[in-house]
Amino acid sequence: MTQISLNDDLISEVMAIGHYHDAKEAVVSILTSYLKQHKQPHSLFNDLRLPTEYADDGLVALFERNPDMGRGVDL
Repeated sequence: MTQISLNDDLISEVMAIGHYHDAKEAVVSILTSYLKQHKQPHSLFNDLRLPTEYADDGLVALFERNPDMGRGVDL
């Protein structure tokens, strides 16, 4: 848990502008609003994207065709 210290003048101004009943309510509301504005939405592109540290050889291996694949005949 993180403790945040705010001076009384700032808290009084925030409470007056936002019509909050207490300081805790004001801080929670402001932080929640801030997180909503700055949180990056998840997209399918971001979920399927390869990490930047992924080896180039591994990437090439994903798209190489194995010439021996599918040539065996089981009798």
